[in-house]
Parts: sequence; C-alpha cells; structure tokens
Amino acid sequence: MGRVIAVCISEAKGTQKKNVHSAEFIEDWGIRNDAHAGKWHRQVSLLSHDKIEAFRARGAQVEDGAFGENLVVEGIDFASFPVGTIFRCNDVVLELTQVGKKCHHGCEIFRKMGDCIMPREGVFTKVLHGGVISEGDELTVDHKKNKILTFSYDDGVTQDVHLIELFHKYHMKATFNLNSGLLGQENELVRDGVRISHNKNKPEDVRFIYDGHEVAAHTLTHPLLTQIEDVQEIIRQVEEDRIKLSDLCGYEVIGMAYPGGGVNYNDHVSDVIRKHTGIRYARTTCSSHSFDLQNHLYQFQPSVYHHTEMDRMFEMGREFLELKTDERKIFYVWGHAYEFDIRNEWKRFEEFLEMMSGREDIAYCTNREAFLL
Repeated sequence: MGRVIAVCISEAKGTQKKNVHSAEFIEDWGIRNDAHAGKWHRQVSLLSHDKIEAFRARGAQVEDGAFGENLVVEGIDFASFPVGTIFRCNDVVLELTQVGKKCHHGCEIFRKMGDCIMPREGVFTKVLHGGVISEGDELTVDHKKNKILTFSYDDGVTQDVHLIELFHKYHMKATFNLNSGLLGQENELVRDGVRISHNKNKPEDVRFIYDGHEVAAHTLTHPLLTQIEDVQEIIRQVEEDRIKLSDLCGYEVIGMAYPGGGVNYNDHVSDVIRKHTGIRYARTTCSSHSFDLQNHLYQFQPSVYHHTEMDRMFEMGREFLELKTDERKIFYVWGHAYEFDIRNEWKRFEEFLEMMSGREDIAYCTNREAFLL
C-alpha cells in the first residue's frame, strides 16, 4: 500500500508538470486537462516518492512533476512490478502498460545531474475506471495478470509502420528485431511466388517508428549463425548489432531473434550469445504450439508463426481467450510484416487483433516485459 504525495499535470506538451493536489481521472483517457492524456497506452505516469527522495539526496533540486510523472506515491517501488499489474485508488483503477521510458535529448535533469531516474523507475498506465485522486489518498496493488499476449516481428521493414498502427488501434505492443547493418537498404523478395517489397526503415527513423514498443537485435547483416565457425564473428554480429540499436533507440537492447529460417540456432550458438554478449533472451523460429513457460530463454520457441499457421493462430487465440489459469501463460506470435502483403492478409490479421483485444485478464506486452527482464 502506498500514499499519494502529489498529483501533477501539464496543460501543454513540452512544459513541466505541476502539482495540482487533486484531479479527475477519465476512463481510457487519462487525467482531465493533462496534455498527455489520450487513447493510448501511456495515459498516466507514476513514480516512487522514495526514489525521488534518494535522487534529491544526491544533490538534485527537483520538484514534484519534474520527471513528467503524474502521480508521486510513497511506499511503492513501481519498477518492480510487471506489465499487467493493477493499481487502485478510491474508484480509480489503473493498469500498468509500460515500465520505463527513454530520456529525451533535451532532458534538463540529465544535463545537470548526468542521470535521470524516470527511464528506469517510472511506469505508465491506462485508466480502466475513472474517479478522483487527491494528495493523501491510499493506492493499493493487485496481483499481476497471468495471461500474456506478445508479438515479435523481424527485419525492420517499412511494412512495420502499418503493423504498428494496428497494434496501437487495439492497444497492443510488440518487439521488432532489426539488422542495424541493413537499415535503409531497399530490396525485393520473392516469397510463395509473389514479388514483394523488402525495404528497411532508415536508422534515423528507428526511434520514432518503434516508440512504445521494444527493439531487439537480429544480427548486423542477417547471416545464418550456425554456419559461422569463428566464435568472434558470431559475437560481433550479435553484440555490435545490439550496441548500435541501443544507440539508435536510447535504451539498452537486451533481446534478440535468430536470423534465417530452418535450423538457425544450436546449443553452441546460444551458449556463445549467453556468455559473451549483453543479450538476455533469444527467440527461435520453431513453433511450440503451447502457452507454457520455457526454461531456456536463449532458445525460446514462439507459440505460432502467423504466415504459415494463420488458421492455427486463430484456433490458439480462441483457446487462449477461454483459458482459466492460476499459472503464468504466454501466447507468443511471430513473423515478418511484409508477409501480410503476399496474400493480402492485413485485414485478417486485424480481425485477430480485434478478437484478442480489450480483455481484462490479458496483459499486452513486449517480449522483454513478458519475460520480466
């Protein structure tokens, strides 16, 4: 249980939030008169008063709201909770949708202190039920949701832009696995007898396009890692890609998807990545057709591949919606956005997103959030 110390808003974007002491929270919108309210997943931000006080003890002169936080709460370590956690205060119900946020280049706090706590300590929520919150009110934490839906898309192609629009429409998030050495290149592929665009997004657009989602590594140039004998080259392909993407995104990239189809990983490759890179999980292309948790995060098997298993994806989706469980379950869908162009399956995939959306017992996460990393 925590106690609300401050309720902060800013009436215009780009201005510091000020403590208004009490405010109305509007369902699926945010705080009345706050510039960051809207129909998206970051409607209300929360930050621990205890973390702010520790930062002040280091010499920072910051007022409540200086980090862009809406609610300052004493007694709760928000960053320790997974996506899907529910917070309650009076009639207001908030659902945790994102942990942390990259610090923008113009952050005055970072310029003065060389650090900013919001990227690692702040969290973002959606308003599930409205009401009024005032200073001194108590805020409680509900148990996390046990059903997780997450998506993973490879190659960083321009079709990702439309796919992200669909994810935003249905309030979902995904992880996108990029080859930093191929960004900006234009190409075509022939898949299933159809010639399709395989153009890559430009490096300078990565941060904007994938904001609110997770960027993960996919190696520098998309080689089949199992065919590389030189261990140092495996490390270079993975770690340099991870570091370059971290620089582009403004946060540390820790995830990965193995490039190439077929047998694109083995025990040797995954062991090299685990021991010699900053990667903390790596996805394969082998469908498990299961929602069960897996112990080997460096050989993680997705639930289903949308392109060749579209019907199976819908079947598993209906099964997941009906699932009642006290254990943590993950429904993990993967593919490439350009594959929707092959048979013009954008509309059908949107029907899947609509079917899976808006469920109170499901947390919609990036891969990193799903794995609680």
